[in-house]
Amino acid sequence: MNNLRKQVLHAARDHFQSLARDLEARQQAHRNQIRRNNEPTDLDERAQSDQASEEMRRENEQLIHARESLAELAGMEADTPHQQAEMGAIVHTNSNRFLLGVAVPHFEVEGKSYVGISRNSPAYEKLHGKHVGEQFVLKGNTYKVKEIH
Repeated sequence: MNNLRKQVLHAARDHFQSLARDLEARQQAHRNQIRRNNEPTDLDERAQSDQASEEMRRENEQLIHARESLAELAGMEADTPHQQAEMGAIVHTNSNRFLLGVAVPHFEVEGKSYVGISRNSPAYEKLHGKHVGEQFVLKGNTYKVKEIH
């Protein structure tokens, strides 16, 4: 089972590392554009520079989030066994598979879909502390915990 945990954590880390690299490259391209238009001579150049600055700001927020998520993932030990749904646990229910503690969009490991859920999400709140065999209700749906890794 530790192998599954390693694979899930690795896939989640890969997602955020790839996102961070992409955002860093886009920010560099924006910086280059802003430098080229450092002293805009017409309204069009000023608008392009302003747009690049705004995109950089939004992407910087995403980059901060990606780095924070990587830090959270770095603290999750692949060899740490979990007996209950808690930070860093991988939980399989009757219909979904979750990585608890960090929001990650759907990703696949061994052909199976996973999603990471943040500690601040309602799903985490409902799942936290559950053991195999226990149920919880989320958005009107009843889920049963089948496995915890």
